[in-house]
Amino acid sequence: MAQACRGTARPSCRAGGGTKGHRPVIDIVATRGGMLVFTEVKARRSVMQAGDAIDRRTMRRLMNAAQALCMLNSSWNYDEMRFDVVVVLPDGNVHRIEDAFRME
Repeated sequence: MAQACRGTARPSCRAGGGTKGHRPVIDIVATRGGMLVFTEVKARRSVMQAGDAIDRRTMRRLMNAAQALCMLNSSWNYDEMRFDVVVVLPDGNVHRIEDAFRME
């Protein structure tokens, strides 16, 4: 089972995504084994619309926020990291897209 944000990372992990002031925000940060997972949550009418919402600018914002969180939390132990997208549809169904994109 994935673990939610712990310790000093918690203030930077807020629902709603986007930015809080000038500080980037990651919706969910979790660990599973040696994997550190950063997740963007999108509420859209379709999975396709959610995919369209994750443009290069959004990917860059998430990657920069992930790097900042890792630098602030040097005690985090992980072998790999990935970026997932969770899509919440109007009917309440939830779809997870694992490894939706990679750091450049």
